[in-house]
Amino acid sequence: MDSKIAPADDNNVNTAITATNTQIIYEGSCNFKYIRLRIATTITGGSLRAHTVFLHNTLGTTSQPVSNGTAANFLATVSGSLTSAGTTTNTPATPTASAINSAATTNATSVKNTAGTVYNVLVSNTALTTRYVKLYNKASAPTVGTDVPVITIAVPTLGTVQAEFGALGYRFATGIALAITGGAADSDTTAIAVSEVKVLTSYI
Repeated sequence: MDSKIAPADDNNVNTAITATNTQIIYEGSCNFKYIRLRIATTITGGSLRAHTVFLHNTLGTTSQPVSNGTAANFLATVSGSLTSAGTTTNTPATPTASAINSAATTNATSVKNTAGTVYNVLVSNTALTTRYVKLYNKASAPTVGTDVPVITIAVPTLGTVQAEFGALGYRFATGIALAITGGAADSDTTAIAVSEVKVLTSYI
C-alpha cells in the first residue's frame, strides 16, 4: 500500500523547486510495518541531494530512529548532476561488428583483448557437415583444444544460426575470443575449409 507524504506545513505534494539552494522538509506519519520511499524530481539543472530520516514511536514513547526494524540511524543520500530539461533521452552504445571468414585452420581469433559484452553472433555454414563456433573468455586468441570455451554454437549443414543474448548481452570479464572447428568437443582441433563458415559478432 502506498502512502503520499506532504511537505511540512504544506499540503501540495507537487511543490516545484526552482530557486537555488532551496530546501523543503517533508513529514508525515504512517502505520505500516514496511515502508518504501521513492523520491522524484523534475528540476531542470544543477544537482540534487536528498536526505531521509525515519523515526519510530512505540506506544507513546519518544521517537527513535529506525533502520531495518532496529533502533539505528538511517540516512539515505541521493546526489548527481542534472543537466537536461524536459524529456531525457539515453542513447545506447553502438556495438562493434567483427566479421570472420573461415580459413583452413581452427580459426583462433581474438575479437577483443579486454572485457566486453557480446550481444549477437550470426553464423552461416556452407559445408555438408555441422560446424562449431566456440567463444572463449580470453584476452588473446585461444589455444584451441586446450582452452575451454564458455559457449559453443552448433551450425548445421547449409544452415544459418543467430545466437542472441538479449538487451544485457553475455559478459566476458577477460576478453572475447573465438574459434571454428569441425567437432563439438572442447578438446577438438579439427580444421575446416576456407570460406565454409562466416561469423558476424556484435559486441561492446
